[in-house]
Amino acid sequence: MNLEIIIPSDEPVRLLSAVAEELDYSRLTATYSRSERIEHSPRLLFKIVLYGCTRGIYATREIERACRENVNFMYLLEGHRAPDHNTIARFRRDHLPYAVEDLLNQMVRLLVRCGEISFEEPATKHFTVLIRPKSAT
Repeated sequence: MNLEIIIPSDEPVRLLSAVAEELDYSRLTATYSRSERIEHSPRLLFKIVLYGCTRGIYATREIERACRENVNFMYLLEGHRAPDHNTIARFRRDHLPYAVEDLLNQMVRLLVRCGEISFEEPATKHFTVLIRPKSAT
């Protein structure tokens, strides 16, 4: 299935993916130990967690299900298999809190630069749920 054809060119998931591809993930990848097995790219995990937040999907089981059933999540996974809810939960608990502020700041700067947002309204107010949403799993 060619997701490039299925997803309209003006679909927000395309912008999120394009901007996320431009981010520097060094702070995020630095949170992984050398011996830790990385099953899923931290970049892809960040993209699906962030996209889930933009769609009101916070529970890890719901994100896992969306990765298997929703073409927009599949698009973000770039052909990789869907992570399970435990992988998503560990990512949010053990890695994302140490890099989320940096990643979101980079994202906001890129969105401002390309004219997608302005500072008339606080751009980061919607992303505070990334670290600890009320229904974490």
